[in-house]
Amino acid sequence: MRANLQLNDNSLNTRHYILSHPGKRKLNEDNVYPQHVDAEGARTFLVCDGVGGSNRGEVASDIVSRSIGTHLSYASEVNPQTICDAIRSAEQSLNAHSELYPECKGMASTVVGFHPNSESSAFVYWVGDSRLYHIRKGEVLYRTRDHSLVQLMVDQGHLTEEEARKSNRKNIILQAISDGNRFATPDITELTEIESGDILLLLSDGILEGCPESELIEQLSKCELKSAFKEIRVKCEEKSRDNFSLIALEVE
Repeated sequence: MRANLQLNDNSLNTRHYILSHPGKRKLNEDNVYPQHVDAEGARTFLVCDGVGGSNRGEVASDIVSRSIGTHLSYASEVNPQTICDAIRSAEQSLNAHSELYPECKGMASTVVGFHPNSESSAFVYWVGDSRLYHIRKGEVLYRTRDHSLVQLMVDQGHLTEEEARKSNRKNIILQAISDGNRFATPDITELTEIESGDILLLLSDGILEGCPESELIEQLSKCELKSAFKEIRVKCEEKSRDNFSLIALEVE
């Protein structure tokens, strides 16, 4: 799916493509915001991945994506405090749902979000192992750092990036947005000097299962975004056992 989006007179003008697919699984526990490229009022972009092994991951990711997306899309101003408030609001929504439906207790979701705030800058925020990449001319300028066990082991020098990618512990995350009294601590950063032609990718870990980072960058460097997006989808449909979701934005 594709759309052109002018967020406001002082913000980034982007073309974007949105994909969310169950992969080889019967149930898709991923959610994206907006769910449609032509959604009115959307001013922020999110990918959420319901935590495997927890109750009702598909419910958690849906609640988190809609709660944060709505909160930020209609906020008069977005800054790090607004983003933290949106995440707290999502946690409250999860708690309220769990109170009504006890079978959902223990549900949780990751999130990665992108919120443009000027013609050349945007806030990036995340909890868990869903990622954002900022790419220019085939070069990764920025990549979020996963809240995961293997990322911690890489940081401490116990694993290489390649070993982490192949580890049977790669799906263990250190935090998520959840119900109960567990409060997530998001990482928030501001990307500046975003330029025309830059590509922003928001994705769940299922994308990397079907199309590892090196292949992802290669696809984007050898053809236009629309074609690369289709190729990435084909690779993931063939190889990814997990749900996979991707929002790809190209700055105009």
